Amino acid sequence: MADLASTMEMADAQLSTVDLARRASEPLDPGEGLSAIATLRGRLGDLEQACVETAIGEGWSWSRIARHLGVSRQAVHRKYAGFQSVVNGRRNGRRSIALSEATRQAIQRAMAEAQSVGHLQVDAGHLLLGVACSDREWAHQVLREAGISVARTRDQVSRLHGGSARATGMSLLDAGPSPPSDEARPLPLAPSARAVLREAVREAASLGSEELEPAHLLLALLRAPKGPGRPLMIRMGADPDDIRAKLRALLERTS
Repeated sequence: MADLASTMEMADAQLSTVDLARRASEPLDPGEGLSAIATLRGRLGDLEQACVETAIGEGWSWSRIARHLGVSRQAVHRKYAGFQSVVNGRRNGRRSIALSEATRQAIQRAMAEAQSVGHLQVDAGHLLLGVACSDREWAHQVLREAGISVARTRDQVSRLHGGSARATGMSLLDAGPSPPSDEARPLPLAPSARAVLREAVREAASLGSEELEPAHLLLALLRAPKGPGRPLMIRMGADPDDIRAKLRALLERTS
C-alpha cells in the first residue's frame, strides 16, 4: 500500500490543478482521492500567495484580503507581511526581489537530496542541505568555517526526516557527492520550506538585495525558532547565532 500511495503522489505532481480537483472529487478509491487532496494543498497555497501578492499590488487592505479568504486580518497580515515591501517596491518602479541562479540551484539540490532518500516533498531541512551544497557562496563559506560539512548536514537531515536505509545513519559520513540536481524530479515544498522562503525574502529586503541568494536562505533557516536550522547547527556543535551574525556582517559589508 505504501508503494501504491507513493506512486499516486508522484503521478499527482504531474497533473494540472483542474485534473487534480477532478480526481479529488471523483476518486476511484479513497487513496487516490487523499493523494490528490494532499497535492492540491500545496498548489492552493502557491495560488493563494500569488493572489494575495496581486491584491497587495492593487492596494487592497489586509481587512479586505482577509474577508475574501475567510480568515482574520491578523492571520493574513502575519502570513504575508513580508511580501508587502517587495510588492510595493515593484509598484513604485523599483526592482523586485528575484531568485538568483545560485538559489535556484540550491533549491534543485534540495529536491535532489529529498528524492534520493525517497521523500515526496522538500522540507526546511532539505533547503539547509541545498544551501550547504552551494559552494563558492558566502553561506557555504561560513558553514565550512563553522565545521559544517555537506556530509555531516546530510547525516543530520536524514536523522531528522528519516529515509531509505541506504541513505541514513553513519554510512552518510562516507557518502559521495549528492545526486545531480539537474536530474531531480520537481517536488512540492512543505509548509516549513515555504515559510523559510518567505522569511528569506524579508532578510533580502532588509539588506537591500535585489536577488534572493543562498545566504538569505541560511539567515532565514537560522532565525526561524520552530525550524530545523538552529537545532541542527547545535547538534553539529555550532552556534547558530554566531553563524547568523558572521553571515549578516559579510553581507552588509559587500552590499
